[in-house]
Amino acid sequence: MTIAKDSSTDEIIHGNDLRGMDDFYIKTTSFECPYEPCKIKATPCSFTMKHVNQSYFRYGDKHKDGCGIHDPRYKNNHTSNDERKHNSPPAPVISLLKIDVKPRGGVKNARSSKNENHKDEKKANEHPVSSSSIKPVVDYYINNSNHNEQLSIPPYGTRSYKDTFQLIFYKNNIRYYKPAIYYGVVQSNIRLHEDSDKHCITFLARDKKTQKPFTLEIDVSDWNKSQKDVFWKEYEKQRKEADRYYKGLKDKRNAKKYLTVFFFGMPDENDKFLFKTNHFKLVYVAFLGKFESSYNDSNYYIENDLSVSSLNEQPISLSDIDHKNHEYNIETSLDFSSPLPEPEPEPEPEPEPEPEPEPEPEPEPEPIKSSLKENTETVEMKSKVWGRLKKIITFFKK
Repeated sequence: MTIAKDSSTDEIIHGNDLRGMDDFYIKTTSFECPYEPCKIKATPCSFTMKHVNQSYFRYGDKHKDGCGIHDPRYKNNHTSNDERKHNSPPAPVISLLKIDVKPRGGVKNARSSKNENHKDEKKANEHPVSSSSIKPVVDYYINNSNHNEQLSIPPYGTRSYKDTFQLIFYKNNIRYYKPAIYYGVVQSNIRLHEDSDKHCITFLARDKKTQKPFTLEIDVSDWNKSQKDVFWKEYEKQRKEADRYYKGLKDKRNAKKYLTVFFFGMPDENDKFLFKTNHFKLVYVAFLGKFESSYNDSNYYIENDLSVSSLNEQPISLSDIDHKNHEYNIETSLDFSSPLPEPEPEPEPEPEPEPEPEPEPEPEPEPIKSSLKENTETVEMKSKVWGRLKKIITFFKK
């Protein structure tokens, strides 16, 4: 988790994204510390395909006074080894997340999007810290307790970090319906196919009765080769680390770190257990410890309780959840004691049964005509013998 700022655009760049970016851009761009009082040089490293380690930014000089790296709160937060090793500062608060969104069509929607973009650009000018990746946004969220800062995501408007981040959990009749930065613990025993154009990640949150889990479908068909390679390698790195950790625990309920996926995406309209995304910079996989997250109920509703048309008219609240803020504690919403089983291998096709030998045909009965002929000859012979016997008997009587 290392970051720097593009000095020409003021956009915050995450170190993990470097390898998926254009080499010419990286070599011709000047990167610096994102904190205004500091601005020391940041050097991009390990960003070509030949490198084994993940790409990152390295700071050779000491950060100046006023830089966020000197904030005492930062030292007590969940910083990574990479940040300490490469002398990277913490992520500042991002006020604008730039994403590429295809037009939805329709005059009304197009005009609405244009107006929304104008408002968001105006808001961004007031706080010009922007990024096209959710990674620095996530880094700020998990390392800071203040989630009331505003985040603009054109064309979806501006909301607080608290309302933008949504933990995925299951509750009877729950239905997520808004685009948001969703996150949750995922299974570490499911591998992704490196050459696939579509990845499916399974969350531990699931329907307790049917055992149907929430899943994330990532369409990577439009990603370039470098982006596909970066995502797959980073996912496998984090997954293997988590898998080793879980297997070393005697009781998984005592886990203190979790394989977590953050993504900006949309819930599927037809399948309430399915989320979708297709942006390289809008998916973030990390093996994390517990962090403080804000309770949020603004991105879902309970079916049969509220109609979709009334969602924007009144806030949604769950009567049986009375806390406003809670620690990201998996034990309260996800059950580590009964994780989903590893997917079973496809059964081998059963061998086709050998054909039973056909029974030998019974001998065909001889024609009836032949049998009658034999019977006639036998009767004639018996008659001749009986005639001779009668002559002999008559002779002896005389």
